[in-house]
Amino acid sequence: MRLRILLIMVIAVMALGLLVTGPAFAQIPPCDSVNLVLAPTHGVASSNVMATGGSLLSNSETEFYWDTTDPSNFLGQVLSDPAGDFIFNFNVPTGATAGAHQVIVSGSFSNESYVECSADFIVDASVQQTAYAATSPITSLPNTGILLLVPAVGLAAGGLGGMILRKRRSSDT
Repeated sequence: MRLRILLIMVIAVMALGLLVTGPAFAQIPPCDSVNLVLAPTHGVASSNVMATGGSLLSNSETEFYWDTTDPSNFLGQVLSDPAGDFIFNFNVPTGATAGAHQVIVSGSFSNESYVECSADFIVDASVQQTAYAATSPITSLPNTGILLLVPAVGLAAGGLGGMILRKRRSSDT
């Protein structure tokens, strides 16, 4: 009989332990709640991007970083609104290399615990716009003065021809 009571007590303690710790396992992870969304999700360096999300502590400072939370990668900060939502506009760093990068939001979660969540941003390779500009053939020639030689030769030939013609007419008469 005592063994039965002891077994019931052990089971009751285990059940109570599951009830107390159960909700902790059922909670949504903070980053799923924050739901950091970037629009657009890709672009060239210096593109404008809007980051939105929520579930942070109301009216709290929310910071944004590029790739790491190092101060040199700080993009800026905003205050979350009374509901804990935020909207933050930023430009992709001008020196960002092509490829995948992380935008990190850092702030206080609803229970005042600190949270860092990230979203992917793809930096596209930039395209040079003036690579195939058409050029005029005359402006691409070196400026040697050879173009002036053509009319000069034509005038000299015309003058020489006129002198020969005059000589012939005067000798025929």
